[in-house]
Amino acid sequence: MRRVAKAAAALAAALAALAPGEAGADSWGPFPDQRVVSSDGRHYAIVREAKEKGVVEFEIHERGGGRPPLEPARESSSSNPRVKSAAAAVAEPGDPLVGSGVLPHAPLEVLVPNGGKSLVLFENYGRIGSGNCVTVVDREGRIRASARLADLFDSGTIAGFPRSVSSIWWYEGVFLAEEKGVVVLVAAGDLLRAVRLDGGVDAAPRPGILIDGILSRGDATRRLALDVASRLRPEGLASAAARVLSDPSAPLATRARAAVALKAVGDDSGAGTIVEASRKGAPKEAREYALARLAEFVPRDEALLRFRDAMRGKADDGWSAAQEGFVSIGAAAVPVLRQMLGESGESPDYRGGAAHALRRIGSEEAIDDLLAAVADGSEYVANAACNAAIATGGPKLLPGLVDLLARGTTQDARIAHHFKDNPSPAAVPALVAALRRRSDGPPHVKRAIASALEACAPGVRGAGLDADAWERALREK
Repeated sequence: MRRVAKAAAALAAALAALAPGEAGADSWGPFPDQRVVSSDGRHYAIVREAKEKGVVEFEIHERGGGRPPLEPARESSSSNPRVKSAAAAVAEPGDPLVGSGVLPHAPLEVLVPNGGKSLVLFENYGRIGSGNCVTVVDREGRIRASARLADLFDSGTIAGFPRSVSSIWWYEGVFLAEEKGVVVLVAAGDLLRAVRLDGGVDAAPRPGILIDGILSRGDATRRLALDVASRLRPEGLASAAARVLSDPSAPLATRARAAVALKAVGDDSGAGTIVEASRKGAPKEAREYALARLAEFVPRDEALLRFRDAMRGKADDGWSAAQEGFVSIGAAAVPVLRQMLGESGESPDYRGGAAHALRRIGSEEAIDDLLAAVADGSEYVANAACNAAIATGGPKLLPGLVDLLARGTTQDARIAHHFKDNPSPAAVPALVAALRRRSDGPPHVKRAIASALEACAPGVRGAGLDADAWERALREK
C-alpha cells in the first residue's frame, strides 16, 4: 500500500515492460496507518507504525453488541481500496478490544478474516518478495502460518518477475476465500496459488476458487476475481458474474467488470451497464474501466463517437481511457483521430490526446496531419504530434522534419534530438538555420541543435553554438 494513490499499480505496469533482471526505481513513502475491516463488517484491525522505526503495532476490535456492521472502505489515499486514510485509523467508541500485539514486519496489505481470530499479512512494505509473502498471525501477533516466494514458485518463475531496486513485483493481487480457509494469491500472468490459514501451500488451486472471490462482499476482492476470471474462464463464471451484474448494491465499477466477465463467456447482457458506466458523470473508476472496454460491446462507429465525446474539453477521468478505446480499435480509428487533431476550435487536451492515440496506433496514413500539427500554436499539441510523427516514421518523416526545422516551431529541440539519434546530412542546413534563429534562446535548445549538427556532419568540430562558425566549418570541409 503506497502513500500516493495508484503508485503501486503505475510502478508495476512500468516494471512489466522491463526485461527480467532489469531493475526500476522505487518510491516508498512512510508506512500508512490504517483500519482494515473484515468482509462481514464485524471485526476490524487498526495497524499503526510504532515509535520504534520498523515496528508495526496492531489492535483487533469487535463491533459492540447491536451495532451495525462496518462497511469495508472503498476509497483511500493509498493504492489499496480496503484501507481508509490515516486519519480514520482509530477504533469506534465502545467497540471492545479483542487482540493486540506487534507484527513481525510492516505488511504491504492486511486482511482480516471473519471472526477476528487472526490477521493475514501480505508481503513486506518497501521490500516486496523478500521474507514472507504471506504471514498469518493470531490475536497476539504469534505466527501461525507463513509462505515465502520460494514456497510459491520455482526459481525460473521467480527469475522472470520484474524487479525494482528493493522489490520483486510478482503479484496481481490477493484475497481471502473464507469458506475454504485460504488466502488466494494471483501472480503476474494469472498464476494462482493458495496459502492455508492453518499452514501449507496449494501450488495448483483450481481456477474455480476465483468464484469465491466473485461472490464475496468486498468490492476490491470481487473486482480482482472478476478481472482474472474473465481471462481464465472457470466453471461457474457465468452464474457468479450474473449475480454481481444484477446486484443493485454493487458499485458500478464492479458491475462493469461483471459485464466483461459475462462477455468472456459469450453473454452480452451487460452491454447496457458498460454504456452507463462510460458516460460523463459516472464514478471515475467505473468510467475509466468502461471506456477502455466499450468497443467490445457497441458497434464500432458508435464507440468511436463516444470516445471522441469523452475527450472533448479539458482532460478529465475519461481522457486516458478514451485513448485506450481508440487504440483498441486500431487502424479503423485513424480517420476520426485525424479529424480530431485538425479541429482548431477544440482544447489542446482533445487534440493532443488524439496525437497520443495516433502515436500508439502508428499508421503512416496520419503522418501528414501529424507533421502539420507540429507547427501548432499550442506547444502541448505540437509536442504530442511531433512525438507521434517520429514514432510513426515512414518516407515522409525526414523531409517533413527538415522543413519544420527550417521554418521553426516550438519543437526545434525535439526535432534536433531526433536527428542526433538518426543522423542525416539532409538535416544540416535546417539545423544551422535553427541554431541561428535560436541564438538568443534557451541554452539547452542551442546545445541540442549543436549536438545534432555534430552527428549529421561528422568530422566538423569546434563550431560550438555559433551558427556562423558552423557555416564556415561546413564550407571548409
